[in-house]
Amino acid sequence: MRLVQQITFDAKDDAEAMRLARTRLGDDAVVISVVPVKRGGFLGLFRKRMLAVTAGIFEEDRQEREREKRERILAFQKLLEIRQAVQPPVPAPVPRQKGETVGERLSPPPEIVSEGEVSLELSSQALELSRAVRLKTPVPEGERELLGRVETLQETLHKVLARLEEGVAAPRDALTLSLVSCGVEPPVASRLVERYRQVPGGGSFRGWLAGEIACRGKSWAEALKGPRALFIGPTGVGKTTTIAKIGAAFALWENRKVLLLTSDTYRIAAVEQLRTYAKILGVPMEVVYEPSDLAPILARYADVDVVLLDTAGRSQNDEDKVAEYRDLYEAFKPQSVHLVLAANVKYGDVLDVMNRMNVVPIDGVVATKLDETRSAGSLLNVVFDFDLPLSFLTAGQNVPNDIAVASGESYLSYLFPEGREICG
Repeated sequence: MRLVQQITFDAKDDAEAMRLARTRLGDDAVVISVVPVKRGGFLGLFRKRMLAVTAGIFEEDRQEREREKRERILAFQKLLEIRQAVQPPVPAPVPRQKGETVGERLSPPPEIVSEGEVSLELSSQALELSRAVRLKTPVPEGERELLGRVETLQETLHKVLARLEEGVAAPRDALTLSLVSCGVEPPVASRLVERYRQVPGGGSFRGWLAGEIACRGKSWAEALKGPRALFIGPTGVGKTTTIAKIGAAFALWENRKVLLLTSDTYRIAAVEQLRTYAKILGVPMEVVYEPSDLAPILARYADVDVVLLDTAGRSQNDEDKVAEYRDLYEAFKPQSVHLVLAANVKYGDVLDVMNRMNVVPIDGVVATKLDETRSAGSLLNVVFDFDLPLSFLTAGQNVPNDIAVASGESYLSYLFPEGREICG
């Protein structure tokens, strides 16, 4: 990624900075830096506090960017159709005919649109293995529970990384090979097969494995685990779209009051994307510029049932930016933290993400882009290595249809499509 255009300007606050960057550079603008400065005045007096803003545009694959924009527009249109079907606009009043009662004028309520099934064609995986590097992150005094949960995950990471460095012999068992061919690490695959063969009564391995995959719950509320949920993850995994899908599910299917929040002030287009979804759904949306903004926002929307906080997609290699998650966590005080991971990433990349983003306690994993890989087993390693449940599964851009509450069988339908049995 290369910076192809850059501008600098002054703004009175973050909101104006984003507006000016978008006006001058378009929706693809990125705010690179914001530095407080003092301008004007006379003889050093009466100077005003301003923000010196640097914004720019990074060169990307234009064809891929245009494809994503087309998919987003189609998703907006689809959501608008569903929204109108579930909550149709109030018709204009028609004069009542003589002798006609009000009851005779009322039409039956519209039929609620069902959630539907997700059935998408799979494509091949594309990312290469990277080496995971340990991140030591200090935890403030007094946060004993947070410290314990983070340290537990770090200990597990050490063991897994050591296992990967040691290497293992290639499996010869056909059942184990079936799992390994789908991205499951050989030690994890061997351990699962060994446990299965110790179960009396036999039965299909697929059915047994579906029951062993930990999931957050069977309902939307159980999967979310509490009214306040924080979503973190690396760039490009689809957090914003995922939050829109979850928000739509609660607003349309569950009839809950939803508040969408975003702290992703780094990408201007991300804010506008979530704002568009919020407008279609008819739910409020607020931008969080600083963690201190959260308290007054939450007080203003004290009557909502579900609050979803989107965060900026951080590269796992950007340690300073990743550390900002902790400030948001402490200010937001969520009941759950969901790590959003793409299923088309190999396990080495997943470990790198978890290693560097282990600054807040993670309660569940959202698996995205299940329609873009035939080797979704890398996330199965997370479930069994780190004892983290799956919360939601997503495949595709359609909002809200291309998302489901995670279950073992639904995940295996992507790992082993077409309902075929795992050979062994």
